[in-house]
Amino acid sequence: MRNRRIQGLTLIEVLVVVAITGLLTVYAAQALISGADYERRIREASSRQRSDVELENDLRIFIESAFLSLENTQTTFFVGSEGLLNQGEGGSNADTLTFTRVGTRLSSDALDYDDFELANEEIGTVGGTEEVTLSLSPTGSASGKTGLFVRQQNPADGDPSQGGTERVLNANVTSISYEFWDGATWQTVWDTRSQGTARLPAAVRITYRLSNSETDRIVTLRLRNSDVTQDNPVEQEQIG
Repeated sequence: MRNRRIQGLTLIEVLVVVAITGLLTVYAAQALISGADYERRIREASSRQRSDVELENDLRIFIESAFLSLENTQTTFFVGSEGLLNQGEGGSNADTLTFTRVGTRLSSDALDYDDFELANEEIGTVGGTEEVTLSLSPTGSASGKTGLFVRQQNPADGDPSQGGTERVLNANVTSISYEFWDGATWQTVWDTRSQGTARLPAAVRITYRLSNSETDRIVTLRLRNSDVTQDNPVEQEQIG
């Protein structure tokens, strides 16, 4: 009898241990899954943040250096339009920026030339005002690519609809729109070519969304070369 009782107790103890082990395994698995899911969310958030930072830095480099020449109004401009200029201009919700900006620093190769025209002929265009287009619609052939395209032409030739080279600036951009501060209100379009006196907006507000995000992000960039202020706004009838 004693042996049977000991064996019975031992079996019960084994069953209890098995049950506890099973519960601990379930809890450990749940903790592991939760930890992996948390790590995944952290990675996704970090990836979105890096994409935001990279895109906004690129936009800042281009847009903040927008430039208009009072002496050369034919080849310098700033246009925020609905659609590409060569496809016709819309009247609201600008999704394309086409503008001229201060030329980039000369390369070391260009500094070896004394003749500006010879340098342009042998190593490509150097110096001068640069023409830029930022749009989800490519000016040239997209070759199956999507995202935010940037077209650059240096020096600007006065034709804002074509020329230069084009590349994908950020393939993750799925939507983008621009607004322009005139010193008093935000405008949805801007065209210095139709203004009585060509002037840059004081700032550009950009609303965009990336493919790995479900929400829009807004960034506001101030244009360094603008003279527009609250006390010196752009006349409303000059815009559009």
